[in-house]
Amino acid sequence: MGPAFIFNGELRLRWLPVLLLLPSAFPAAAEPTLRWVSNPEIPCQAWVEVAPLENFSLPTSKEAQNKLLSVRVANSAAARHLPMAGSHSFAKGTLKFRPLFPLDPGLRYTAKYKLLSASITAPKRPPGPPNKVTRVTPSTGILPLNLLKFYLHFSAPMTRGDSYEHIHLHDRKGRRVADPFLELPEELWNPGMTRLTALLDPGRIKRGLLPNQELGAVFEKDQPYTLSIDRAWKDATGQPLGQSFTKSFRASAPDYEQPHPKKWRFTYPAAGTREPLRISFGEPLDAALAARFLTVNLPSNISLEGITSLSAQESIWEFHPAKPWAALPHELRIDHRLEDLAGNSIERLFEEGLDKHPERAGAPPAHSLHKFSPKSPK
Repeated sequence: MGPAFIFNGELRLRWLPVLLLLPSAFPAAAEPTLRWVSNPEIPCQAWVEVAPLENFSLPTSKEAQNKLLSVRVANSAAARHLPMAGSHSFAKGTLKFRPLFPLDPGLRYTAKYKLLSASITAPKRPPGPPNKVTRVTPSTGILPLNLLKFYLHFSAPMTRGDSYEHIHLHDRKGRRVADPFLELPEELWNPGMTRLTALLDPGRIKRGLLPNQELGAVFEKDQPYTLSIDRAWKDATGQPLGQSFTKSFRASAPDYEQPHPKKWRFTYPAAGTREPLRISFGEPLDAALAARFLTVNLPSNISLEGITSLSAQESIWEFHPAKPWAALPHELRIDHRLEDLAGNSIERLFEEGLDKHPERAGAPPAHSLHKFSPKSPK
């Protein structure tokens, strides 16, 4: 019971007067605001903040997070209907969204949280030397009929949103190949915006699917093709490419076999040297995945520092250590998600249903270890 007093012979509590004072004794909670925050040194690195938030709990599902706080490209018809890729976090009363990629110069982005909205236009970068296509992988001129992707590499950051307007496939008679790519609104760029993954339509690659039956495969066996990139494609400064780019190749028989590490040929370095560890795959593999999914460790699971490289049209992988090899046991960790050019991984064939993939059931990626010891110098 709280404090009391006697009035007209009755016991009266003092709770009511105290409660009536509470609203005036404490200021009202501040209303949350939505704002863009950018890195002063790199203005295209920007994120969104909503604060202050009290009694707030961040939803666990990505879909619910995007519904709560989303960012969209306001002046791109292809991308305005989908939220930007990025990560949500909540700490100390502040909800944040950090885009996965830097903002594209000249594009306007709109963030929304409930009834709040805020927009930002990314500043354009100062013009530099003309941008160019440095290479396209796979680099080989013989590609499987069921090729899954091309990687387009540029010398400087590019813009997103209309990439597929500038990428074309032509047959031997110069005719455009109809709808060869899977044109995703959220284009598959690396964080630096210097490499685009151009996926060929999986529906036309996988046998038995309706697009494959109605439209046929993208390529015909033993026929020549040309991949072209036109110079009208603008880079991050708003300038067109310095020149167009073409890659000629021939479609070969389809590849329906998985890569097998037991068939790889290994060349081991000598202890005390910085000779590379070399693997000959016997076939070209996915260049980007080979750079990520092969790592050299000590048995204590300590990753060695060094540089990896691919040669012989992505069929040979090398690891050059930062320091000379120690005369100790080492392990090459092989992630079984590593793929060949047709999307067949060590773990499964591309044509197998995705529902059979262990990762979809929450299992960690499968891997194996190839153990070796640098050779003692003679």
